[in-house]
Amino acid sequence: VGVPRASPAKNWHSNPGEEAAAPEPAEVVPFEEIPGLGADDYPGFPVAECPAEMPDLTKHHALIATVLKQDPSLYTQLRTLRSYYGTGFARCIKAGMDNHSHPMVKTAGIFAGDAECYELFRPAFDPVI
Repeated sequence: VGVPRASPAKNWHSNPGEEAAAPEPAEVVPFEEIPGLGADDYPGFPVAECPAEMPDLTKHHALIATVLKQDPSLYTQLRTLRSYYGTGFARCIKAGMDNHSHPMVKTAGIFAGDAECYELFRPAFDPVI
């Protein structure tokens, strides 16, 4: 299972009286070869632990970025915590740190790695939810 690999753009317009050429079939790329869709995490914000200093979020528009910009002490308070199953705050906010989102199309940017994350990281989850 995979996704079609983009092929170079071609002009599919035909001259009057000519038959249009059919597009060539796209090469399929296995999901595991796409960064972030296989076993490895998407490159960017680390998932093992949050950096000591909160990243610059001035150009981030995910809801979690808005919450952290309003109260930066949350980052310091939650960055070293881990759930019983080992999910850290870094894992939960990775999507919001890697994807800047758009001012008009906001994403949550925070995801629970397990059920305990909702309680442990409540100060960050509640404003988003």
